[in-house]
Amino acid sequence: MEDSVKDATKSDSVQQQNMIMSLDEMIERGLGNFGWTQFLQSILVSVAMYFDAQQLFIAIYTDDYPTWHCTNHSTTCTSHSDICKLPKSSWAWDGPSSKTIISQFGLECASNFITGLPQSSFFIGCLLGSFLLASLADSSLGRKNMIILSCLSMSIMSLIIIFSTNVWIYSALKFFIGFCRSSISTCCLVLLTEKVSTKWRFTVGIIEFFFFTSGCMFLTGVAYANRNSPWKYLYLWTSVPAISYSLIAYLFVTESPRWLLMQGRVTEAMTMLKGVPENVANLTGNLPKEPPKQSASHQQRLSLAEEISVSPTDMSTVGTLSCTEQRYLERRENQKEGVSFSQLYSSIAMLFKTSWATKRMVSVMGLGLGIGMVYFGMPLAVGNLDYNIYLAVVFNALMEILSCGVIYFLGNCSRKLSILAFSLGSGICSIVCVVIRSGPQSVKVWLAVASFFCACTAFNVFLIFIIELFPTCVRNTTASLARQAVMFGCIFSPFLISAGRKNDLFSYGVFGVVIICSTFTLLGLPETRGMALSDTMDQQEKKETPL
Repeated sequence: MEDSVKDATKSDSVQQQNMIMSLDEMIERGLGNFGWTQFLQSILVSVAMYFDAQQLFIAIYTDDYPTWHCTNHSTTCTSHSDICKLPKSSWAWDGPSSKTIISQFGLECASNFITGLPQSSFFIGCLLGSFLLASLADSSLGRKNMIILSCLSMSIMSLIIIFSTNVWIYSALKFFIGFCRSSISTCCLVLLTEKVSTKWRFTVGIIEFFFFTSGCMFLTGVAYANRNSPWKYLYLWTSVPAISYSLIAYLFVTESPRWLLMQGRVTEAMTMLKGVPENVANLTGNLPKEPPKQSASHQQRLSLAEEISVSPTDMSTVGTLSCTEQRYLERRENQKEGVSFSQLYSSIAMLFKTSWATKRMVSVMGLGLGIGMVYFGMPLAVGNLDYNIYLAVVFNALMEILSCGVIYFLGNCSRKLSILAFSLGSGICSIVCVVIRSGPQSVKVWLAVASFFCACTAFNVFLIFIIELFPTCVRNTTASLARQAVMFGCIFSPFLISAGRKNDLFSYGVFGVVIICSTFTLLGLPETRGMALSDTMDQQEKKETPL
């Protein structure tokens, strides 16, 4: 009796496993080839990362501690003197007093808390925005609309910040900039990976990373060109083009076909797939042929076939309704009753309903906290290196470009092993920076650059990793929650960097220890290399559970 129950259970599992194709497989086939249409769409989406990078790292220049010189070369004023103990008449800033917020707002003698407050406020805004806006991209607004709204609102706030008159107003506006841009990077990566097949997922990820790096590089050029101008010019030159981009993206960027299907908008999804010339043949001529099964009602199939412009004969050959089809039919019924406020955040409840997803999410957030603290902290700490700030940022940007090249060759490598190796490398280099604090400055600079390269590579693999760990119905939510963990670690980075001006142990030392400790969370995560993206929680769980 017990054996028969086990056999029946196993048979049911096999049948359920065979149900998850049809429309799901149609999407994968419809996105199989990566042609010019998808390439141009990837470029259009990735441009948002160009502007996001500039707002993320603009504080390197606007919040920097500017250089100064003695106006009377007396014994009381030397280049090594404490500026706070000198009379104001004995020294002056190199360049205009409005060059950075430190000189304009008179923060040269302010505490580490005050000088680190603007950028910490920015990261707090990112943290709160990721929590409040994440689910909207999964439930109601979609990936495309969230990117456009985030980019547009971020740019408008960047223009308003020009009118700041003190550090408190400036910090408050930095908070709103962080809040507005919090969903850009997550939605971009999710949208890019959902618009291509599994084979091209890493490729579009590299395109996004390249535009992010380009934003950093161009920001350095703009900052150098305006090195003797007020800090407000940087915000002006970076925000106006972003507003223009938002309009272009609204007109030409297409939505994720997977998200449209999950929302029950099957007609739009099929129209979008048929608009990719390179894959029309795959979409219309390569549906799987199986013996017909009668587990779904014939009327439901006729209705679904009519709505997605597929012949009923073709629909009848693909067997039972897939998870996506069932989800679509449910949503079509729910749409008749309207959408409640709770449904807007339904993906969060869906995520934490299952124990495996909760444990996985906690591990991902722990890993993101460590990697993110170093990835975002290292560029912001270049001012502590006693080195040319523009050249140091260029070195970091070059390491990001090199990281993109390395990522391409890591496509067939283990995700967990790649993250572990580069995270450990970053942590070790960061700690060595503290050990040789009295050594040659050039060696310390290159160790910091090497640490950033390793952290950058680990972070890029991490972004792909979290996309593959969760299904479409909660993918943007989980990616945003992971970003929240990253931003939570970044909140402390400005304070650590300010304290690190006097002792590297508080900056590079802490960075190294945190990223090494975070790698222990990899023990609770599965390997995802080569796995196709799932659409529902049940599909993800069945895929990873042996029959």
